[in-house]
Amino acid sequence: SSSFTCESINCPPIDLTIEPVQDAICAGDSTIIQLVASNNSPTQLGTYVWSGGNVSADGKFNTTGLASGDYNVQVEYNEMGCVYQSSQIVTIESTPELNATVNSPIWFLGQTGSIDLNIMNGTGPYDIMRTSAGATINQLDSLAPGEYKITAIDQNGCSVEETFTISEGTYTVNPIHVICAGDRQPLSVFPGTGATFNWSPSFRLSCSDCSNPIANPGRTTVYTVTATLPSGQSASQNVVVVVLPSFICNGLTPQDDKEFAKLLSDYDVENISKMELENLEKEVANFYLEKEVKVVPNPTDGLVNIVTPEEIESIEVFDFSGKMLKSEKEMQINLSNFSKGVYFFKIKIANQMIIKKVILI
Repeated sequence: SSSFTCESINCPPIDLTIEPVQDAICAGDSTIIQLVASNNSPTQLGTYVWSGGNVSADGKFNTTGLASGDYNVQVEYNEMGCVYQSSQIVTIESTPELNATVNSPIWFLGQTGSIDLNIMNGTGPYDIMRTSAGATINQLDSLAPGEYKITAIDQNGCSVEETFTISEGTYTVNPIHVICAGDRQPLSVFPGTGATFNWSPSFRLSCSDCSNPIANPGRTTVYTVTATLPSGQSASQNVVVVVLPSFICNGLTPQDDKEFAKLLSDYDVENISKMELENLEKEVANFYLEKEVKVVPNPTDGLVNIVTPEEIESIEVFDFSGKMLKSEKEMQINLSNFSKGVYFFKIKIANQMIIKKVILI
């Protein structure tokens, strides 16, 4: 038979403590944290052995891939055959999440977008930092197309950073058209699909709920086209149709619209006032009244000389109401028999029509 001798060990009391983790641990961090324990043994001759989820025997806590929540870590201290145990809860904090709706501008030029931000998880309130091209911005509306970096930091120091892009708008429309009284002008949005369109006022439009109405206004008119996306986002753009009297603008060529766009680029069509609209109409008219043909003297008391190096094909004289009074080919026109006032000379040279305003005194 076998016999065993048991010897009782008198283990002195020892306080074993796991030091708190000083810095917040955020979900999503890939961090290895060295856990630290201490005790009040007078000899300090023992050894520590750690355990727990994602904890190595030497006390390394690997947070990679761990979700937010509480994790129980344990340590054993073995000294002279005496074993002491302690445990502690280590909390992995929830990291904020950025959810955003990016509203890019609908119209291609001159309009801005916005970012509707929603922060989830983490511990609020949050500190929000917004930057674009390295510069800090203070708002998330009225944003020009570009990239915007947003950082949210919660009360535990956990942070998230996302980059959102405001893209250029999709739809374009020519903002200024010039027509003669009585003419028709297509007002086309490109592309004409992917949104619904509404034009206002509907006055003298072939349709008010299409992308390409035909306009036939009797006077200079500002139309507003509103595009609405399937998401419900909508935005508007103004389109100005300048209507000139037929005796001024007969002979306009299709290229003239581009010339006007350059000439009148200082006009803000989106915010044009009634006075500015009247000035716009005058500038367009003057564009044709100031071609490189001279009428002298002007003002005149009767005789007017036409000075041009080109051969004159015809000269038509109109009064202010648009009524033609005479037609000639001579380089000198006699207005002596007419009443004092403003007259218009429509001069045809080199296959183009030039209008000059003459004042009879």
